[in-house]
Amino acid sequence: RPVLRSEDGEIILYGISREGPGLQVHRISDSDEPEPLHISRLVTIRGFVSDAHPVVLTKGGTVFELTRNGPGPQIRTPSGFPGRQCGAAPTPEGMVLAWLPSGGKGIRVSTVVPARTPEIDVLLPKKSIGTLQLISDGGVAWAAFSQEGSSPGEASSAWAVCLPDGKPFPVIQDDRDVSEVSLTPTGSGPLCTVIFLDGTVKVWGIPEGGITENITEPLVDLVGHQRKTTHAEFHPTAQHVLATTSADYLVKIWDIEKGEEKCPFDELLQRPPREKCRIFFF
Repeated sequence: RPVLRSEDGEIILYGISREGPGLQVHRISDSDEPEPLHISRLVTIRGFVSDAHPVVLTKGGTVFELTRNGPGPQIRTPSGFPGRQCGAAPTPEGMVLAWLPSGGKGIRVSTVVPARTPEIDVLLPKKSIGTLQLISDGGVAWAAFSQEGSSPGEASSAWAVCLPDGKPFPVIQDDRDVSEVSLTPTGSGPLCTVIFLDGTVKVWGIPEGGITENITEPLVDLVGHQRKTTHAEFHPTAQHVLATTSADYLVKIWDIEKGEEKCPFDELLQRPPREKCRIFFF
């Protein structure tokens, strides 16, 4: 999957070509053809680590950040990475990696830099984690994740943490099961989207210092799908634009600032989206 980013007022598309394989970076504008900024061949590519940042994982167990000028330095990853789910966030202190181990509980976290042996920290070692996402917001790494209930009948919950040294905190106190939690950067603390198993979609704002008290009211409560909402994703370059998919065969585009639906796509999907259905903005 390509990574689309807004950088210095320009839209930059980062991709990995099948032939080669190779790295490609293009500037997107109003012209008919994207402008190539970098094209190179690298046969050891496995793929992008993150949906939000052009961080590439190689078959040799290293990662590097792809920029418009080409690949950055390769950095050795810790043992066990990428696990069953992972993310990467560039920060001034190094590349922050977070992943869910292939076997076991908790979240593994490591800040990796060139020519240094990576160390691994474990968050919530006794907790079962469902989904995990990692982003960089204003040079600070944030992770959002769903945590399964500790006992039978206890609802799963939405959590967030500032990495690498922050303490995890619940995004919201609620007795409903959470199916997905995700973040989008704003530059002054991320927005957090939570999908509940009953199909409800809510968006909360997380201040730069994290949440220090229980929040009962979201920034916006999105109501419109007739059946279970399966996925939500923010536009990668336009702020406050969110797309949702649902088992009602619909994709909806939302204006988060106004809390209203924009650009409905009635009967766009020919079959109900699966749980892992993804949304691509162009």
